[in-house]
Amino acid sequence: MEFKNIVLQQEDNVSTERSRRKGIVLLLCFLAAIFFVSVCVASERDNFRFGARDKAYGIHFIDDSRGWIVGDMGLAAMTTDGGESWSRVAISGGGPFKDIFFVGDAGWIVGDGGLILHSANGGKSWDKQTAGVAVTLTQVFFLNRDKGFTVGTDGTLLKTGNGGSSWEVVPLDWIKFLPESLIEKGVIAINLWDIFFSDESSGWIVGDNGAVLHTSDGGKQWAVSQIGSYPHLFSVFFKSKKEGWAVGQNGFFIKTDDGGRSWKNVPVKTEESLYGISMRGDYGVIVGDHGAMIKTNDGGATWLNEIDLNLPPQLPWLSDARILINARSAKVFVIGKGVMAKTEILPKK
Repeated sequence: MEFKNIVLQQEDNVSTERSRRKGIVLLLCFLAAIFFVSVCVASERDNFRFGARDKAYGIHFIDDSRGWIVGDMGLAAMTTDGGESWSRVAISGGGPFKDIFFVGDAGWIVGDGGLILHSANGGKSWDKQTAGVAVTLTQVFFLNRDKGFTVGTDGTLLKTGNGGSSWEVVPLDWIKFLPESLIEKGVIAINLWDIFFSDESSGWIVGDNGAVLHTSDGGKQWAVSQIGSYPHLFSVFFKSKKEGWAVGQNGFFIKTDDGGRSWKNVPVKTEESLYGISMRGDYGVIVGDHGAMIKTNDGGATWLNEIDLNLPPQLPWLSDARILINARSAKVFVIGKGVMAKTEILPKK
């Protein structure tokens, strides 16, 4: 396999004029935020490059041209050319931002303190929504412009049926779900790290202690597929109702072929924690600690540790990835601590 890599590093020099213009816009945003609910947005027109202190947690592409990245300290960046260049966006809604999701021009950002932001115009402006909780919301997923879910720490699951105009807590009976061995250790709920739907009916949530929750009725009811003395699971992806994968702590990588009724370990040559899995077509990528990257170009039949991003010697953690497919290959965008990297996966020969 052949891979072509481009690592975007911090831009050393920022012009005084650009900083002055941005400062004026941000001041206007701050003043507007005092009087209006709407969250103001300012953008740097020049190409934004990630610095060593930037921590990116979530990435999402609206289509093959428009994409967003969010992260720590209110980090937000957008592209309109398929990831060839990125512009920093200042959103005065708080932070850290943990995840971002779009359905067409409708978008949502979630983060610390129960933060939920919503955009109805492709990210040109953002409004705060009321979550009704104060926990960290880790991931958000929408089935359409109206129906969506977000998960978070302390076993939190929220749902909306009106695009986030109102959110409600989905009650999960953790005393019923948790095995006695965990309850005896004082565990009363677990952190939930990711949520994914393969269609409008079938969805999965993963979290601490190897937890996998599943719904087959669009999120009305949730059942536990597994939980116990397992490593934490941080990310889940299903290719269909039956075939899916989950990744997590210390190289924990599992697969199901029966919709989550049973899971089996997938052997990989890493013991690094794995934080994100993303697939599109036959292409897939998994990312994690110390620059760990695992790829597939045959629909997940085989997974290989063959991607090299030419990262600095002190390998950073990688949190998430997304894939765009062109006529000849797949472009993979990877984010993490101080890095937004672009690489290419060629089709299987």
